[in-house]
Amino acid sequence: MPDNNADAALHATLRNALHAELAHMDPEAGLAQLHARLQADAAHAPVRPPAPWRVALRGWFTRWPTALASLVIVLQTGLLAWHMVPPAPDVAWRGTGVEALGSAPTALVVVHFAPQAPLQAVTVLLQSLRADTIAGPDKDGLWTLAVPTVQRDTALAQLRASPLVQAATAP
Repeated sequence: MPDNNADAALHATLRNALHAELAHMDPEAGLAQLHARLQADAAHAPVRPPAPWRVALRGWFTRWPTALASLVIVLQTGLLAWHMVPPAPDVAWRGTGVEALGSAPTALVVVHFAPQAPLQAVTVLLQSLRADTIAGPDKDGLWTLAVPTVQRDTALAQLRASPLVQAATAP
């Protein structure tokens, strides 16, 4: 077992020697020696040219954890971008052009439905009249319908009598 008194005496001797040496040292001379050593080391150090970007990129991608993390980031970005695309709105009314109605002559009717009219009830009413939506609603809430010409007056009367309709006219 080492002697504690011997260790303490050795430490005291070393401390006194270090203080004595430091008292005789010139700080500027020591700093100049350090700078000279650093410059000599820098002058003899081999200078490697920087690697081309392809070599650096290949080295980066050959490490599988980095490549795996990059793949996860790309997939997450794609999923986030995919979820940010708003879904296509559901189409409540599908209108047809007058030329698509066939060879039967048609007449146009302009209708303003009541705001509280349920969609299903309006659909049943239009099917009973054999009416097709041509356009609407416009800025005033008006719908343009096409009905067979022979039933135009009957369709107008039924539309005006319906509680689902506020107004119906023939243009």
